Amino acid sequence: GFMVGLGFAAAIRPFSPEVNYSFPGFTFFSMGITLAMALVSFYWLVRQLGMIKRVIQQIKKVDIHNLNSIYGLSRLTASMGVAIILISFLNYITHAPEHIESNFVVGLYVSFILLALAVFVLPLTEINHRLRDEKIRLLKDVNTRIANTFEKVRKDIQSNQLDQMPSTQIGIEIMLKEKALLETIPTWPWAPSTFRGFIAALSSPLFIWLLQEVLSRLSIS
Repeated sequence: GFMVGLGFAAAIRPFSPEVNYSFPGFTFFSMGITLAMALVSFYWLVRQLGMIKRVIQQIKKVDIHNLNSIYGLSRLTASMGVAIILISFLNYITHAPEHIESNFVVGLYVSFILLALAVFVLPLTEINHRLRDEKIRLLKDVNTRIANTFEKVRKDIQSNQLDQMPSTQIGIEIMLKEKALLETIPTWPWAPSTFRGFIAALSSPLFIWLLQEVLSRLSIS
């Protein structure tokens, strides 16, 4: 990675006259270090994604009422996505401060944002499908029980057998509450705090970049 970074720095020099090459040795060295870190990070990323996939495959049955263990997976993918954003942003402001408006540089940073989103969401899609299927199954079950109970109530009313009506009414109320609870359970396996934290980490570099752009334009004017 280090040698590739040196070669990359030398290759782009003729096409990047706006970059300060007053200290070419430092520029080449820093790009070499950056590329080496990128390759190490990529290796770590692949290993972590493989581990997450194996953990998900070992989950035999999802419990839609107890998602704390599954939320741990989303915290891991969120931290991986945040690491990608942080590394790319630090590299961005370190190596491209002079041509921050370059379409290539901006496009490269946006691609890292999309990669971070993919790392956060895509490993959890299988669990999302399984949670969604389990939620549909439980809702179908409770709807069937509610329908059967109302059918029994209609028959009891027709036959004037109202002795069990109070207990039946309590049962219907419990099943309706169960249905309402099921409908509020999310099927994406992350806690609201995890999702908010990831979005904040995702938007913070963009906010800093926009603030820098506004300040630079104000100083020019």
